[in-house]
Amino acid sequence: MDVSHNAITGGIPAQVANLTNLYFFNIRSSMKTRTRMFLRTSLLVLLLLAATTPHLAVAGGSGKDRCHPSDNAALIAIKAAFGNPYYFASWTPDYPCCRWYDVDCDANGRVVGLSVFQDANVTGPIPDAIAGLTHLQNLLWHHLPALSGPIPRAIAKLSRLSQLTISNTAVSGPVPSFLGALTNLAFLDLSFNSLTGAIPASLAALPGLSAINLSRNRLNGTVPPLLLSKASGEAYLVLSHNNLSDSIPAEFAAVNFVHVDLSRNAFTGDASGLFGRVRDLQYLDLSRNALSFNLSGVELPENIYFTDMSHNAIYGGIPAQVANLTNLHFFNVSYNRLCGAVPTGGNMASMDAYSYQHNKCLAALLAVKAAFGNASYFQSWMADIPCCHWFGVRCDATSSSSSSPTTTGGRRVVSLAIMRDANVSGPVPGAAIARLTGLQELLFLHVPGVSGAIPPALARLSALTDLTISRTGVSGPVPAFLGKLRALRSLDLSFNALTGAIPSSLAALPRLSSINLGRNRLTGAIPPLLLSKAGPEAFLTLSHNNLSGNVPPEFAAVSFMQVDLSRNALTGDASVLFGRGGVLLVSVNLSRNALSFDMSRLEFPERLASLDVSHNAIHGGVPAGAGNLSQLMFFNVSYNQLCGELPSGLASFEVYSFRHNKCLCGAPLPACQA
Repeated sequence: MDVSHNAITGGIPAQVANLTNLYFFNIRSSMKTRTRMFLRTSLLVLLLLAATTPHLAVAGGSGKDRCHPSDNAALIAIKAAFGNPYYFASWTPDYPCCRWYDVDCDANGRVVGLSVFQDANVTGPIPDAIAGLTHLQNLLWHHLPALSGPIPRAIAKLSRLSQLTISNTAVSGPVPSFLGALTNLAFLDLSFNSLTGAIPASLAALPGLSAINLSRNRLNGTVPPLLLSKASGEAYLVLSHNNLSDSIPAEFAAVNFVHVDLSRNAFTGDASGLFGRVRDLQYLDLSRNALSFNLSGVELPENIYFTDMSHNAIYGGIPAQVANLTNLHFFNVSYNRLCGAVPTGGNMASMDAYSYQHNKCLAALLAVKAAFGNASYFQSWMADIPCCHWFGVRCDATSSSSSSPTTTGGRRVVSLAIMRDANVSGPVPGAAIARLTGLQELLFLHVPGVSGAIPPALARLSALTDLTISRTGVSGPVPAFLGKLRALRSLDLSFNALTGAIPSSLAALPRLSSINLGRNRLTGAIPPLLLSKAGPEAFLTLSHNNLSGNVPPEFAAVSFMQVDLSRNALTGDASVLFGRGGVLLVSVNLSRNALSFDMSRLEFPERLASLDVSHNAIHGGVPAGAGNLSQLMFFNVSYNQLCGELPSGLASFEVYSFRHNKCLCGAPLPACQA
């Protein structure tokens, strides 16, 4: 129940104390602390109400008109010890002490509750006179920034104390072991102080203790193994924002926790003992530790609504059962080492990519989306829709259709295509894409806003067979690490701003049969063994660069089907392309280079459909066999140094295909002179 920040008047109904299912009750105008523990038993609920609500009394009746002399004397001594600040102005002999501000009495006039809070003028240590309140059950010092010194031993004499709160003060020193003498203590809150040292093992011996909050101190050491082991009902533990270390006690598996917050410490090891389907746990925060355990084998409690395990070293995968937790409203496993599927359905639809980011190989597609600023291209990429239905994503067909944004588990993502969208901008998110360990095809096409270098992380895609990054703003070199993609068959990096040389590592790829590096700014020579391992059909496009040197003679052994080396600065002999390996050659474009060889010696393959060797320094004549090519659709030998009569079979081609040579003749050119 939350009715804070209103102008409600009147008192709190007594019935509140009997609401056995009440976990949250807030009537304050402002609540500044993040951690709130709201406990089921009526006394604990009322304690916390006392901690946050002015003038709350739990007693009534005739006890208010009486006050035991020894209690009166103890309260006057407490007031005097603090120098009689204005906070205690109502503590005068004119009224019975049971009517004093923040003093609560039972029906016999004995003081059972004392709450001092939210006053900067209450200064000094907690007075030893507190020991005179021998019937005290509830003691609260809260939001008193000038309250200082250690927790006094006098508190150990309060044998009836069931609830002790000293929070948001400057109290320092250790958590005293003498608190173990308070055998009736059920609730202990020493949060937001400057306490140091270890948690005393004596607290574990308290038979009725069920709630502990020691957060926001400077505690270190280990957690006592049997802490809260004697809690008879639901247990609450908050130890966050300290420097506690070592393992979470295995004995915690036997404690019926409802609320656990161990965040921001230095815990290591296994925390799986806190989980279990039938447990009553509703709130769990283990974030920012060094915990390491397999999440795959964990079952989360059915009623849990908050889980934060971020910033640890947790591995495995997210249990599919998480999707069925109907009360779950917050779930964060980011910054771990998780892999596998992000379950879909239930409240998982409301979780965004930040709940899973920075894991080893989890939610890779959502990380890609986030890297591109959630551009409109990715509008179908929603966590509550199976990723195999997302635009540009294709999965294998080996499992069910309910795949999640995954790399492993369920159906594997085998193809990712991002294309034709000017709003997709930024570098290629290599680290995220590399988590798609089953990826076979990766395509960035017509996305001019994609920029930067080709990221090294792509070298980890060991299953990749087809890589296309074309018509983008990608720059830098053609990286040598692409030679690690042993499954690669097709590489298309055309129409970019790539510079430098073609790495020789590409020649070592055993399955590579198609390369397109056209329309870049590449320089240097062509690696001699490029595509030397290709099968019976090889495709090579290196056009519109500034490549130099010879066409490698090793190309004579490659079974090219298509070759385009046009618009470079290549020199020397290219006749090797028409040798014994060129029987399957269909298309050749060598135009606008500085090639020089005797064309008359060439034997053209029967399947040749297109030949362009224009704008070179080729000499000799056009082979007679060129006129017998039944598949030939395009033929251009213009701007060379050719001579002789053209084969009659070429008469149907336009004149421009032969012009600007040394002395060619015959149809469609003028007839040769006798």
